[in-house]
Amino acid sequence: MNKNKVISIVIISTLIILGAFYWFLFTDNKNVVYEGTYKNLPIVVKMITKEGFIKNTVYHSVQLGDLKPIAIDWNSTDSRGIPYDNSVFGKTKPIYIYTSYTYENELTFDSFNTITMLYISKKDFSLNEYLAYEDFFKNNWLAVQQELLNRKNGYWTHIVGVVYGDRTDFIKTFTGNFENKLVNLTITPDGEIILSNQSNSLEMQNSGLSNKVQMPGMVIIKKLNEASFSPNYTTFKDKNQKKIVPVSSTIFFVL
Repeated sequence: MNKNKVISIVIISTLIILGAFYWFLFTDNKNVVYEGTYKNLPIVVKMITKEGFIKNTVYHSVQLGDLKPIAIDWNSTDSRGIPYDNSVFGKTKPIYIYTSYTYENELTFDSFNTITMLYISKKDFSLNEYLAYEDFFKNNWLAVQQELLNRKNGYWTHIVGVVYGDRTDFIKTFTGNFENKLVNLTITPDGEIILSNQSNSLEMQNSGLSNKVQMPGMVIIKKLNEASFSPNYTTFKDKNQKKIVPVSSTIFFVL
């Protein structure tokens, strides 16, 4: 076998391996778990499994008629429950499907039943497309969701309402300085409080703060006995130069 043939075989073998590798990483397994109609338009719900080296990622998509499908995944939902208060959405009006769930002041880790709002991106969906989906979710989603729950497909995300906007639009970020490092204090719509170092984006533990916004009152509690990492949070500012407001030595307003 001459040298050129060997090189050709190596190149072809490499391309086959790379193709299989690409397929493994980027090909999703999509299973239809629900089909129905709403106002004479077909409704299709799919369970999508994304293959990974360590574990698979599972999420769902919903498609109304010939509109672009909406992904119910880590970008469009919260992982720690419902919003702590509607004021997190500013002038955007959320639409609730039902309100039987209550906000929890402590972190929960039920990986099989996430209770959340669904964020429908303005970048991906026009206002008319959003309104069509809003109408569907408001008037028909409970029936669809209940049928899916009855089938016991395992992991499921309980959608309690929809919002027109990206989830990131409603995250509050305050930035401050601690030991000559910029530090972010981030508050997500579901009330989770995350402290991170801007230089390496690593989450910082032992902030001395409550893990979630505390309700009623929309406040953050400083736990003095856990303040191993204790910057002066009252100096932190958001992009509009708004500060975290101290109420006492152990309580801060988040708005």
